[in-house]
Amino acid sequence: MRKYSLIIQGPIISNGITGASYLEYDLNKKKIPKTVEYNCIPNINRILSEFSYLFEHVILSTWESESIEINQIQTSNNFQILKSKDTTQSYINQAHPNGQIGLLKQFLSIQKGAEFLNGLADDSYIIKIRTDQFVNLKLLIEEHQNQGEFDRENKISISYFAKNSLADFYFVATPSKMLDFCSSILQIPQYKEINLAYTSVHLAIPCAYYFYHEKIDEKVVYKYIFLKRLMPTFQKYNLTFANCKSAYELVEFIDQHFISFSKNIIFDTEWRGEKIIENSVFDDQLVKFNEIEPVTFTPSNLFLFLSSKLYFKQNRSKLFSKFLSLLQLLLIDRFSFYRKLFIQPIQSK
Repeated sequence: MRKYSLIIQGPIISNGITGASYLEYDLNKKKIPKTVEYNCIPNINRILSEFSYLFEHVILSTWESESIEINQIQTSNNFQILKSKDTTQSYINQAHPNGQIGLLKQFLSIQKGAEFLNGLADDSYIIKIRTDQFVNLKLLIEEHQNQGEFDRENKISISYFAKNSLADFYFVATPSKMLDFCSSILQIPQYKEINLAYTSVHLAIPCAYYFYHEKIDEKVVYKYIFLKRLMPTFQKYNLTFANCKSAYELVEFIDQHFISFSKNIIFDTEWRGEKIIENSVFDDQLVKFNEIEPVTFTPSNLFLFLSSKLYFKQNRSKLFSKFLSLLQLLLIDRFSFYRKLFIQPIQSK
């Protein structure tokens, strides 16, 4: 059986919500949850102290700008610090005033760590965790070993599913699969329909991986709606669209490439010093569409293709609103200047 190598990825000072405060956020009421400025060094040392013996190699993958020295870490013979330069694209808008897009930074950091291990630990599974989270790695490895050999070798193990999207707290995969995964996410800036400044990473990750592997051409990709700009219309009229074939295909694709650990691990995880509160959002099973029942398009699945024929089959009392939304989609598809206006409502540095 393969051995394991660990990438501890992220900043040394982590600013944001905690495991006990993440549920406080309310987009509609503009409620801001409690945030902290969390020093990750004690957490990294705790991880090394309790779990470093499980790994062939341990890499702390962080940034050149981070203040961290080897003498601050409880090192062992299998531990190294890797500092990389952040070369990811930056964005500026009201949601990200400092231009930081954490998803791209995260996967660049994972990629650097996986590349460092490439050739050094080809026979290891790579586990990726965050610098600001304490995960029971012994339990995680036990669950991973209990997966079937096909799943271990061919799928990416994730922390949890959120209905038909997935989370990014911790991953386990073969080195080649992990590098492939990183490449797919780092190509997101090429997909203009994925507005990273406004889009949940839970939706962006599977969509980008799908685009990357299916090699969808640009014209078809633009019809995969990924526009938060249209969400208020869908929410206002509670619109659903039946028989969305692309929704079914995407979920089937996710099922082929991803598998979740149990909720026992996520609810035993500490995030910026506080244990994660149990919540129904976390699930260890992918919500799959029934092949017999109609597949439903909802505001949470804006990346899905919507045909005009099905669009106009909905409640006719809402026809005018639907017509305006459809007109926007057609303009986005046909005219590059209009597409840029709606799909990239942010300034690129």
